[in-house]
Amino acid sequence: MLLSIITPFFNSRNTIEGCIDSFIRQATNDVEMILVNDGSTDDTLKIVQKYMDRGTNIICKGYNANMGVNYARNYGIELSLGTYIMFLDSDDKLLDGAIETIVELIKYGNRSHYLLLTNRSTVPKRTHNDIEFRDWVYNRVTGDFVHVLRSSVLKANKFSDKFNGFENITWFKIFSLTEPQLLINQKIVEVSNTGINHLSTIYFLDSMPKLRLNADAEEVFLITNMDNILRVCRICYEKRIFRLCLLYYLTDNKNKLDNYCLLLKNRFLKNLILLIIHFKLRKLIIFILFFKNRNRKVK
Repeated sequence: MLLSIITPFFNSRNTIEGCIDSFIRQATNDVEMILVNDGSTDDTLKIVQKYMDRGTNIICKGYNANMGVNYARNYGIELSLGTYIMFLDSDDKLLDGAIETIVELIKYGNRSHYLLLTNRSTVPKRTHNDIEFRDWVYNRVTGDFVHVLRSSVLKANKFSDKFNGFENITWFKIFSLTEPQLLINQKIVEVSNTGINHLSTIYFLDSMPKLRLNADAEEVFLITNMDNILRVCRICYEKRIFRLCLLYYLTDNKNKLDNYCLLLKNRFLKNLILLIIHFKLRKLIIFILFFKNRNRKVK
């Protein structure tokens, strides 16, 4: 099996048919679609079962509880037989020719990780298509990409199922392992306009529970990717610590705040966080963090 397309779903009755149909129209014997039922409570599973009865190259497994996108993706990764894996949300569709494009890359390419585009992607202004880890660290490459990568990489680096979202914790680690990724300037997925059925969660910094969740995720991100970021850019690492200090200040976690403040070596950032703490500039911090993240979706 060359390719496994993993599609988690939760209460996706209005979109799941379009998603599956877009696969069936171009499916080949060396490509499988793995549907993961993340505890749906509507009749999505019944709709999916109709496709299973046709004997198509589609697998559907799942569980009763709603565990979130990271758990669902990990579940699908374990079931996959493909040499490569890609993820397709249950409210998105494969564009015509998508599977043919991916299979050609797998057969004749020599990369472990390819980046392709959606109908919403903005093509990075680059002189070449090799994406290195430093490009991600410096935010030279951002946006919504379709990732096609070796299954062995994903099976060795699972998404953190502690969070429903924040997949970037794992993606950053993978970027360091698979560099350089090859960017292919071709759109292969049509992303839903509504985003209602996406399992990924958009977290806003507008309540204490969400602030604590963001702080926990930021800490895990830092611990997971610290060495790789440090080898590329010390100030980028310092900025992540600074952000974490702000979050722990807002959540009144004094012990964590003190510990991470000690790690700040950049004098300007260290003085800035001390100034913020001294003058209790909580509202300003919330405004800055909220404004920066209000449209951020972790894919």
